[in-house]
Order: sequence, then structure tokens, then C-alpha cells
Amino acid sequence: MKFSELGLSDSLLKAIKRSGYEEATPIQEQTIPMVLEGKDVIGQAQTGTGKTAAFGLPIIENVDTENDQSIHDISISNRLANILTILLLMPSRLLLGEYHGLLSIEQYPHLSK
Repeated sequence: MKFSELGLSDSLLKAIKRSGYEEATPIQEQTIPMVLEGKDVIGQAQTGTGKTAAFGLPIIENVDTENDQSIHDISISNRLANILTILLLMPSRLLLGEYHGLLSIEQYPHLSK
């Protein structure tokens, strides 16, 4: 299945294509649509099958770049929710390195203002 069939935006698809990918792996085919729908997902697949992208791409897709509300205009209780867009907990430095490469802002122009 092609990434273009998974419900990702054109700007994200361009970034994926620039990285040299067109076909999604089975874990990506099954995971990306569910994560885009906001469902909780647990995925298990062997090393090298694309799990990082399976979870990382929908995270990138769901980043809200339109929220320009100033931190000073919101209550203290809502500040963290408005500041914190993505929180990733990594069990190892290796996985942290994979996500750092995937989530590099330079790859996704729609996220930079």
C-alpha cells in the first residue's frame, strides 16, 4: 500500500517521498490510520519494519500549527496542554535517535512558521 492511501497530508507525503519512501510496510498500513483517528494502538513488529514511522508520522500529522494563542492569554491550568504538543518517552538512546531523525522539523515545512 502506498503512503498516499493512508490519509496523510500532501506536505507530509512530499517529505516522505523526499526521504525515499513510497510503499508503507504492514505495521505502517495497520497503525497509521488508527493513530490518525486518535485510537490507542499497541503495535508489535520485528526490528527494521518501520515502527518508528508507523507511530511518528501520525504524530507529525496531528501537530496543531494553527494555535497561535499566546501563553499569557490562557489560564495556568491550560498552559501545559497548549505548550506541550508532543511528549515521547523512549526506553533507549537508540530509539531516541530514530525519532530525532524522523521528527526533525526541517523535513516538514508545514510545521515551521
